[in-house]
Amino acid sequence: MRRQPSIIIVLLFLLLLVAALPPKEAQASALAPTVNRSFYFSGTSHPNSSLPGSLNSSPLTGPPISDNLSRAPTFFVLPSFLLSSLSVSGLPTFTIWLSGNASAVTSVQVQGVFSWKPLNGPWSNSSTLPVPCPVGRLQAACTLNYIQPFGLSLTFGTQIRVGINATTPPKMIVTMYWGEPSTPSFVLLPLSGYSSIGQVQILDWAGNAAASFNLNATKGQNTVLVQAPVTSAFGKDDVRSVNLTIIDPSGRPVPNAINIPFSQIPSISYPQQTYPFVAEWTYPSNLSEGNYQVWIDIVDIQGNVAYSLHGPPGFGLFKPGIHPLDLIPYVVGAAGGVTAGAFYIKRRRRKEYLAPFEHFYTLTAGSFPQGTMVTVEGNTGAGKTLLTEQLMYDDLKAGRPCIFVSTADFPAKIRSGMRSLGLETELYESKESLKFVDSYSVEAGQPSQEKFYVSSSGDLTSLGVKISSAMSTPGDGASVYFDSLTPLAPRSKSESIVSFAQTIGAKARGSGGKIFFTVGSSLDELILRQLEEASDCIIQMEAFEEGGLRRRRMRIVKFRNRRFHEGWVTFTVEDSKGIIFYSKKSRT
Repeated sequence: MRRQPSIIIVLLFLLLLVAALPPKEAQASALAPTVNRSFYFSGTSHPNSSLPGSLNSSPLTGPPISDNLSRAPTFFVLPSFLLSSLSVSGLPTFTIWLSGNASAVTSVQVQGVFSWKPLNGPWSNSSTLPVPCPVGRLQAACTLNYIQPFGLSLTFGTQIRVGINATTPPKMIVTMYWGEPSTPSFVLLPLSGYSSIGQVQILDWAGNAAASFNLNATKGQNTVLVQAPVTSAFGKDDVRSVNLTIIDPSGRPVPNAINIPFSQIPSISYPQQTYPFVAEWTYPSNLSEGNYQVWIDIVDIQGNVAYSLHGPPGFGLFKPGIHPLDLIPYVVGAAGGVTAGAFYIKRRRRKEYLAPFEHFYTLTAGSFPQGTMVTVEGNTGAGKTLLTEQLMYDDLKAGRPCIFVSTADFPAKIRSGMRSLGLETELYESKESLKFVDSYSVEAGQPSQEKFYVSSSGDLTSLGVKISSAMSTPGDGASVYFDSLTPLAPRSKSESIVSFAQTIGAKARGSGGKIFFTVGSSLDELILRQLEEASDCIIQMEAFEEGGLRRRRMRIVKFRNRRFHEGWVTFTVEDSKGIIFYSKKSRT
């Protein structure tokens, strides 16, 4: 009899969970169909691959351009590398316009070449079989087909190039034309996965996350906001529109809620991997109560539906009262449905010991060698700045000069924070073993008190010069602690930030020092991936909630040419001590 209340509670929970699930006819699906994308030849192409023309997603309006295929192959390249992965699956097709100087129509062997080059990898090529194209004095189209279908996955950073090669009879000149409507030479690529949608968020009128909405809400508050991060391998200009449709509890589109356009907020002009889109729907009070789903379609620049997300993101519309969605904690996203919150019935007791900061070096199997590049990643409050401060202080104690670049806080505040942890900087600054480069104060509206400072963190050239000047003062072997790259993103292009980080990193490593970069979770993935690729060591940190308490943890996910501790390690922060680790091993 004692167990009866517990059984009733469990049954009630299961009933509520079933009630919260979407109706069967509106089950979730995500579709990235294979689409035939046309890429038109454009620009002036010289007869060698070092000076290629371009591939353009839009038909061109002229003037016409031509090139002599009799001399050498002609190449066309996608202007930017891929900003996300995609698949080529099917039979690419070339359509080219040709003419010749022969008095009679002559058969000319022509071949199309598709090439791709992964990030930091070599070029690979796939060619059509030679096709006999009839070439005369009048311009005529010729089609080059592949025989074997492609099954190719191209990753972030890949470059794409196509080429046309002709084998011509002696003394014959074969000319290819492109660039205007009457002679639109192009390649047709069967692509999929070049656009996608990340974690969708449902917000109320005030911008707060919401699971359900009041059908009797007053005007102005009867609004559902849908945030959708959109990824496009070809950049934001390849996205013609992102459209929202609301599906009612019976699985039918809600009238006047079909193809609601998303807007890019905030607007981003420079290339990056993911772009934020927001749509707004004002709902009438006469709708049926129940669970509504969100359907989102991405339409590319050529009018193709490149990606469709049909649920599971959704929300409830109810009249005032208690409803299942108010009782069950859940998360909705592009990758999964409704996930019930975690319930702890019993937690096994385990004995843990506190270990000082030196325990960190057992995770990395020793200190960082000179010439190492380290990336420290984490969300807000994870302890990235604190970790770099303590690592820098260990370098200073070992007699190694250091540069601390601050883009996210006042240097005076950094000194004060270090002092509260028992990390005194005055002695090292007086010896010029420690220099601060201030890239924050002026932007925050205060004059900088540092010898080395810049007025804007977006001025990467000036920032690089100041860092170089600061590095030359302490002498060779100065290590740079850069906290953080994240504030640079709104002010500079992604490729500029990557180039800047690589340049500063190379200078620090080349002089015998180390380079540490901290990055927040909001940093564009294009920057993060290239930074990770170049790094010798990657440290991930995280602040999270557990049992109603705020906790922190870290792990090493990469350390080139070294065995290291794998897995998360929790830690806390204590005054005058800094980072203190929880260890399963006693230090007695």
